[in-house]
Amino acid sequence: MGSTIVKLAKRIKLQLGKEVTVTYAADWSEYHSYDGWYNMDELWSSEYIDVVGIDAYFPLTDGPEPPFGYSAEDVMGGWSSGVGYDYFYDYSKGEPERVKYNDSRYAWKNIAKWWSETHINPGGIVLPKVNDKGIISYLSYNGV
Repeated sequence: MGSTIVKLAKRIKLQLGKEVTVTYAADWSEYHSYDGWYNMDELWSSEYIDVVGIDAYFPLTDGPEPPFGYSAEDVMGGWSSGVGYDYFYDYSKGEPERVKYNDSRYAWKNIAKWWSETHINPGGIVLPKVNDKGIISYLSYNGV
């Protein structure tokens, strides 16, 4: 993705003007990292993007739905716990096995940790801080 999308963001920002807010919303699977590569950081830290957007379709509950539905507390608690935050499912052996993260940098639902960290790509390449933007927006979210 890299510099091609940054060039596109530049064209858009220059054409629309500084008063227009420009964002790119990544889905939950691309905003964080992929195989240790933080692919969105170059774009989001560029001067042409004003808001970091995440389409956060995170699972907020795990397990069968209770007979009377999930409580508000269940759903709210799911933003900072559960699958993608505390553990993941390993499907490599057929039946899914719940595996606790031994390194929280892979916890893709832990946005606060991701936002506050310095991101380092393989090869030791330190990336510009995305959180210098100061604005993150969940442009769409769902998950129960």
